[in-house]
Amino acid sequence: METMEIALDLLRLDFLNPRFSFFNFKTEEEVIDYLKKFEQLDALVTSINAYGYKTLGERIIVIKDEDDCYIVLEGNRRVAALKEIHVGSLRTFTVPADIVLDREDALFKIASKHIASIKEWSPVEKRAFYSNQFEAAMKEGKEAK
Repeated sequence: METMEIALDLLRLDFLNPRFSFFNFKTEEEVIDYLKKFEQLDALVTSINAYGYKTLGERIIVIKDEDDCYIVLEGNRRVAALKEIHVGSLRTFTVPADIVLDREDALFKIASKHIASIKEWSPVEKRAFYSNQFEAAMKEGKEAK
C-alpha cells in the first residue's frame, strides 16, 4: 500500500459503493444529489467548512483506474463534500489517500468501519455490501473454471 496526496480532480466516486450501488448511477452529480438527500452530505460540508478537513487516522482508500484517476473505495461522502466545497479548485486541493492494489485489499477496513462502527450502514446498505461480495466471488469462481 502506498500513501500520497491526490488532487480532487483525479478522484472518482465509486458507483459500486453499497450506499448507492443499487441505483445504477451514471454520473457523480447523481451520486452527490443522492448523498445530499439521504446521507447528510450538507451537514458534512458544514462541518468541514467550520472545522477544516481533518484526516488524522482517516485517509481515504483508493484504487488506480485505467485512466490514471483514482476510484474512492472508502471516503466517498468526504470526497463528495470536498468536491462541493472546492468546485473551482479541484485541481489544486489534495486529499491524503492510501492506494491499494485491488478492492480486496480495502475490504477489511471498509467492512469494519461500516458494518458496526463509526458510520454504520443501514440494513439495505449492508445487504448491498454482502451482495456485491457474493457476486464478485461467484464471478471469480466461474472465471477460475
